[in-house]
Amino acid sequence: MYTKKFDISQTEWRIIAVLAEHAPMALKELSEFIVIDIFSITRATSDLVKRGFLTRRVDQQDRRRIELRLAARGRKVYEEIVPVALSVERAVFGVLSKAESDQLNIILDKIEGHIDKALAERSWSLP
Repeated sequence: MYTKKFDISQTEWRIIAVLAEHAPMALKELSEFIVIDIFSITRATSDLVKRGFLTRRVDQQDRRRIELRLAARGRKVYEEIVPVALSVERAVFGVLSKAESDQLNIILDKIEGHIDKALAERSWSLP
């Protein structure tokens, strides 16, 4: 839905959405928050900076840290997409009652809280 109009990928949209709510963030923080490898985050943020959606700035307290923030263009895209995304969410999840919605959130939170532990406990490899 946003790829055609704004020429941004799903990963780029996720970066914009997270920075809109949690900026400033460094690359590593962003990678951990979105749970995408640092290489993909680096490539996507570099492209978003070049295209005017994000800005990079040296943190004044820690000059080794580079902060990412939304540029005006990124904020504009965020403000255009969010109402549509919320409408889609309401259309899809509107079939659930309040109790069902609450239960789904509990289940998803439980799974999310267990993912790191489950993945760390085993050695996962392809045969």
